[in-house]
Amino acid sequence: ARGGGFMTPALVEASTLVIRTATEADLPRIVEMGQHFIASTPYRDQVNADVEALGESLRLLFTIGTVFVAERDGDDLVGMLGATVYSHYLTHRRTATESFWWVEPEARGTRAWVNLLAAFEAWAHDQGARVIELGSWNPRLDRVYERRLGYVAGERIYRKEIP
Repeated sequence: ARGGGFMTPALVEASTLVIRTATEADLPRIVEMGQHFIASTPYRDQVNADVEALGESLRLLFTIGTVFVAERDGDDLVGMLGATVYSHYLTHRRTATESFWWVEPEARGTRAWVNLLAAFEAWAHDQGARVIELGSWNPRLDRVYERRLGYVAGERIYRKEIP
């Protein structure tokens, strides 16, 4: 996907790893992975990792966007990526944005992460998006986005809790 092209999913199956759209039945495992993701972030104390709150957010995302899961050996979910598409308020360009992207530590040596991204990029293209936004709080991942995947840095987001 160098030079800004989008990645085509190898649809998206690599040996026993399949990327597919999540279903309601996947919700408990996605919530569990969401808790793992939140616990690993620098903003873990600012996010409600409650099972019900995460489940509610995911049900909304199922309605307004998509969630992809990486499934290993037919029944083991080891990764996820959630996304939406919107018309950017300044540029008026259809923009796909990643809401979360996580691969469990035991699956990080696989192609789960790149196959999730490929499925997201293909979905974004099918939705008419012409821009994709990815979030990051990891400088190592930033370098992968830029050097290997053709993304360029946009802006940083700062957080402040207010009473």
